Amino acid sequence: MKTYLARTVLLFLIPLSLGHSHHSFPGAYDVDQQWLLEGMVNRFLFRNPHTFVVLEVINDSGTTEQWYIEMAPMQVLMGRGIDKNTIEPGDDLIVTCNPARDGGKSCGLGQTGGLYRPDDQLLYGMDPRQLHDLLNLPK
Repeated sequence: MKTYLARTVLLFLIPLSLGHSHHSFPGAYDVDQQWLLEGMVNRFLFRNPHTFVVLEVINDSGTTEQWYIEMAPMQVLMGRGIDKNTIEPGDDLIVTCNPARDGGKSCGLGQTGGLYRPDDQLLYGMDPRQLHDLLNLPK
């Protein structure tokens, strides 16, 4: 009876877990492209399964756009010294990230992305100033 019950429970749990599975980074973001964004933090969403920086970016036409920058889970960030108070509204950031495949205003830091805060030289991930300098953008 216990074996039958266990199998029945598993038959219901497996499809549920597949429906709520975690997304693949390359499935959500274009890992063949690296974008450079500069802007001011609107919010820092320090939560699981991923943290997000909501960044106000001024586009080429002078309009402000809101971008969602996906970062690692809270535990990973805390292991690198970043907590819920490290990034705050009003902080200026330079970010390199992989753009969303769906064309939305989001991108992921992934393994080759990073963020830099000029005010105190906070650096997380790869240094975005390298791409900034490569593109010869003003400092």
